[in-house]
Amino acid sequence: MTHAPDAPPAVCLVATPDCGALPQRVEYGLEEESVPVRVAEAAFDDPVAAAFEAAADSRLGIGVALSPARGVLHHERLARSEPLLAVDRPSPADARRLGTNAGRLAKRLPLRL
Repeated sequence: MTHAPDAPPAVCLVATPDCGALPQRVEYGLEEESVPVRVAEAAFDDPVAAAFEAAADSRLGIGVALSPARGVLHHERLARSEPLLAVDRPSPADARRLGTNAGRLAKRLPLRL
């Protein structure tokens, strides 16, 4: 799938600098579903709001925010304060599952909870 260089990605992932390998695990999950992602590092206090903002920046309205304290999957059509999925203290498996579910949401497939 080829897009113009300035085209927004299907999914946007924003992660705090202290996430370690967790963002890569989200990318693995998205890669399994063959969905492109843009990763950005940023500091934020509210992962739900950060995921909603990331969704607004994506072509398909899907955003993921990740910090050591919380991982969130959001869609721009949902209420700002009501994400689709949220995981406290995400493990590498949780992060991968967030990525897989973001990809499945993009492809309109059932989520894997």
